[in-house]
Amino acid sequence: MFLKILALDTETELFPPLGTRKVNLRYPCPPLVCISYYDNFTEAAGVLEAHQITTFQDMLKDAYERDYVLAFHNAAFDMGVLHKYCPAGVRYWLKKFLVEQRIVDTRVMYFLRYPDPNQRVCSLAYLSAKYLNIELDKGETRLSFQRGQRLTDEQRQYAELDAVVTGQLATYFARLPLGTLRAQYGVQMPVATERTGVSVKPDNNFSAAAAWKAFHLSSVGMELDLENLRNHHERLAANVAAFGRMLHDRGLADYTRPANVEPRAEPDQLPEDWSRRWEYDVLSGRLMRVVKNKVISVPAHLKKNLTEIRALAYAFEAEHDLKLPRSDKTHMISLKRDDWVDYVAHDALPPDLSLFFDYEKHNKYLSTFTKPLVESGARRVHSDYYIPGAATGRWSCTKINLQQVWKGIRDIYRAKEGCVLVAADYPTLELYTLAQTLYGMGIEGPLLETLNNQEDIHTKTAEEVLGDAKLRQGAKALNFGLPGGMGARRFAAHAKTLGLDWEPDDARRLRLRWLNHYWDVKQYLRGFDVSPWYFYRGQQDWESKRAWLIDTLGFEADEVDNDELSSFDILRRVQDGRHFTVTLASGRVIPDRTYTMSSNCFFQGLGADIITLAFNKVCEALEEFPGIRVVAVVHDSIVLEAPNNPVDQKVASDILEQSMLAALRTFCPNVRPPARIEPEISERWN
Repeated sequence: MFLKILALDTETELFPPLGTRKVNLRYPCPPLVCISYYDNFTEAAGVLEAHQITTFQDMLKDAYERDYVLAFHNAAFDMGVLHKYCPAGVRYWLKKFLVEQRIVDTRVMYFLRYPDPNQRVCSLAYLSAKYLNIELDKGETRLSFQRGQRLTDEQRQYAELDAVVTGQLATYFARLPLGTLRAQYGVQMPVATERTGVSVKPDNNFSAAAAWKAFHLSSVGMELDLENLRNHHERLAANVAAFGRMLHDRGLADYTRPANVEPRAEPDQLPEDWSRRWEYDVLSGRLMRVVKNKVISVPAHLKKNLTEIRALAYAFEAEHDLKLPRSDKTHMISLKRDDWVDYVAHDALPPDLSLFFDYEKHNKYLSTFTKPLVESGARRVHSDYYIPGAATGRWSCTKINLQQVWKGIRDIYRAKEGCVLVAADYPTLELYTLAQTLYGMGIEGPLLETLNNQEDIHTKTAEEVLGDAKLRQGAKALNFGLPGGMGARRFAAHAKTLGLDWEPDDARRLRLRWLNHYWDVKQYLRGFDVSPWYFYRGQQDWESKRAWLIDTLGFEADEVDNDELSSFDILRRVQDGRHFTVTLASGRVIPDRTYTMSSNCFFQGLGADIITLAFNKVCEALEEFPGIRVVAVVHDSIVLEAPNNPVDQKVASDILEQSMLAALRTFCPNVRPPARIEPEISERWN
């Protein structure tokens, strides 16, 4: 059946202004200049300017009556612009298309069919070149649109081509089933979805509707407590300055000034070692020194001596006979803190390396979570949400990533004056989705039984695995850390972050005990076999092993011949090169995922489908209550802003609880849901 598609694209004024380097945290809806369209049935294409809105309204009405589907690339943005700048008649027809789920988004269609782990946000130019062999010139023309000015022929051609490409991509993707991309090794992990009785499928319309609502979520934003923000920023700046000064004193870093900034002093007044003799001012971020009774001030930049720091890392690796991760670009030892988390958590590093990673941690908090907010001057933060955006199928968030905000500074976000925040979080959502996944695979064991009996899963684990029902924190570390395939060392580091001082040997012992108790999860993890590794171990002939290591896994001949490879190196290469196609219990297909991603995709991806459906239901229910609105979606929780009175708080709490429980029942029909989800009410986000 041929799908009749009307592709639409909006051209807006440049936003933010060209040349700005600050993160734009304000309302993300620039002024509309023109609308381009393409009809894949008649192959008609054109551009409508602002004064032709009546023509556009008639076009929408005609398309609706003739059973067309609207196609956008990033429907959330384009529909948000149309909703803001077009009259009520246009909004009326757009809503009718949306209600009947007759809107598709080529970006979402791509992610549902051809997810590329290395291409998180796919531009129209990228997809056009990859699937249509059409090169889109996204040069200066896209920056030239101005409201009130007549369009040039070049601008018309540019806008029209965008609509044509969008329509052709939508037509191309619509002909393909979900999950068309074939995995490298053809490994399929089937889930018997017909056994689960799931009636709603998270298809393109499901995701596109949520993406459009997420755009309005971005436009609402979250209120900032500016005084609290300033306090946290100054505290983090002081910590960064202190760690930077210690690195400087140990010869691992130098304070320098930008090349194009000269100090306010004559060159002969500055000593040669001026950077080591100046004082660093914490709050201003500048180097200060008094020379001949005159204060000299220059911007400070801490230049880390990476050669010296990397030498310490190599010495640590050699001393402990380790094989630490290497950078993909330089092939030198990695200095990313995430690659050293196991050793940082166990205080196993020498003092200088530990100091370096402390500096990196606090500098990340400063540069990511407080500095952009202080520089922007914004009173509300408007983050961008992408559905699906993460490799496991979960939501992702950009600009200020609210999903990764350090808990120690969450109180910089608050409700606006006269309102409160009403937040609800799914209790142990990933364990519910894992139990549903196991049921779909035909595995019914202790995890499903415990949840269906509505027992406290953490207390039960503490009793059965740790031998003491009071050790719930340790049980949480086990229940949340192990289902994703986490190894003993990384699990020990994970437990350390929860305040549990478990050594790797303790973690290994508890991990085995947990897997033996929850034998259903153990069976699930064994499904991701590494049969090529067993093929390698079964080979008795060295030449066969050598050929397999070089030709199949791509190791260098020198590495193989000089016996530089450990079993860990080989197993990791096997797993990294092995791709799986994941079919969720909801019916959504996520192809081309590695071992670790796949073991997480089943329950994290299903959890994302649940939170997306809950978000849709909450937004629909709130249409009758304009004073209450969604301000954030963070992992498994939804945050509302409601007027500070008992009636509205009760309405917000009831909508959250009912919508979230309904979404959980929809996608996990074979797992008994919790009796209640109790929202929390507060003035600040906590």
